[in-house]
Formats: sequence, structure tokens, C-alpha cells
Amino acid sequence: MTIDPPQARAVRVLNTEQLKKKNTRMSQKADARAGKCRNPETPEKKLKRVGAMLQAEKPKPVSRRGISSGT
Repeated sequence: MTIDPPQARAVRVLNTEQLKKKNTRMSQKADARAGKCRNPETPEKKLKRVGAMLQAEKPKPVSRRGISSGT
């Protein structure tokens, strides 16, 4: 049975969404585990990681060239 491209793309998108959900769930479990045990500075580390994730989610405002010339 053959799948035409649009349907295939939809299936692929669904699969990636499921993967993302699973990954976030796994990381949440790991965070909870880390909170229970291990070193006491985990909250700060978690904050840093969340901040990095938020920054990563934002779209890049300008091209690489523009950034390099600005710095």
C-alpha cells in the first residue's frame, strides 16, 4: 500500500509530536528523581536548564552574519 506525500507528512508530524511528548515526560521524571536525591543545588541547575530551553525555543531574530557583525 502506497502513501501519497501529504499523508506521509501528516504521519511524520504525528510521530514527532508523540516523541516530543514522551521526551518531556521522561525529562520531568528525571527532574523529579533529581529533586528527591543527589546534590542540593539542583533547583538552580534546573532553572538554568529551563532558561536555556526557553531561549532555544525562541526564533533567531537576525541572521548569523548580522549577529557576528553586531558583536
